[in-house]
Amino acid sequence: MTFPRPLPHTMKPKSVLAEMTVEDTENTSMWEVLVPTVSNSGRPFTVRHHRQWDAHVKAIAGGMTLVQPVRGSWVEPDTGEEFTERVIPVRIMCTREQIVEICKETARFYDQLAVLATLVATETVLVTNPTATRPEED
Repeated sequence: MTFPRPLPHTMKPKSVLAEMTVEDTENTSMWEVLVPTVSNSGRPFTVRHHRQWDAHVKAIAGGMTLVQPVRGSWVEPDTGEEFTERVIPVRIMCTREQIVEICKETARFYDQLAVLATLVATETVLVTNPTATRPEED
């Protein structure tokens, strides 16, 4: 597999490969949590509300990846009532204990009847590049 050539002004010499490191991710997995876009009463959550939740997740796991919202549905086992809603899939690399904490925080923060976390990958590779140019601060 070949990668497209980067723009000349961003390409660094191959010698920087030696400075890159592979981080130990043995105790972490990639999880996906479905975050609601509206409350149980049908009121949309504000961007500010979501960003507060984002801050909680970052404090627990160090980061996350947001995916475009999708439509999901599920049936409440006790009543047979079907719930259909738009949700935001959020991918988080963390330990099982951290994802349980995140799910509990999500249930509390969004007042949810249930929160689903799905194991996406048990093996992850994290390569860090200390020579990369950091994004400019606003």
